[in-house]
Amino acid sequence: FFSVWEKFGALPERFLISSDEAHQTENYYPQRPEIIESTWYLYQSTKDPKYLQMGKVFYESLMNKTRVEYGFAHLKDVRSGVLEDRMSSFFLTETCKYLYLLFDENN
Repeated sequence: FFSVWEKFGALPERFLISSDEAHQTENYYPQRPEIIESTWYLYQSTKDPKYLQMGKVFYESLMNKTRVEYGFAHLKDVRSGVLEDRMSSFFLTETCKYLYLLFDENN
């Protein structure tokens, strides 16, 4: 899934492996935490620095693609980068939390 993130700068809600493309209608990114949460768990288990590098990519993508003046926004289409005027509560409570924990040396 990280290679999909690298391709789009976010993880589309649905990805078609056979065509290596985001689904035609489910190509949005609602800022779900699972890929970042999984990265945190993997880093905690292995201490492999590649997971910190992945976290850096996630962070930079979120800052460059979803940051808006007063917060963050969903990506309406990961292919075009069009934003949607919406931010789910789980973005702050989970997505940002796991990014923070990933880089917290005392955790």
